[in-house]
Amino acid sequence: MAELFQTSPENITLHLKAIYAEGEQAEQATCKHYLQVRQEGSRTIHQ
Repeated sequence: MAELFQTSPENITLHLKAIYAEGEQAEQATCKHYLQVRQEGSRTIHQ
């Protein structure tokens, strides 16, 4: 998404947090935490 909008991933995160905070969308309906991953060294960690 960041590449599509030519911005940083952090900026996308800020915008999404604002959307949730303002009640435009429900985070539970649009975000699956088990699909979010991050790298820790050579390991992939599901958040």
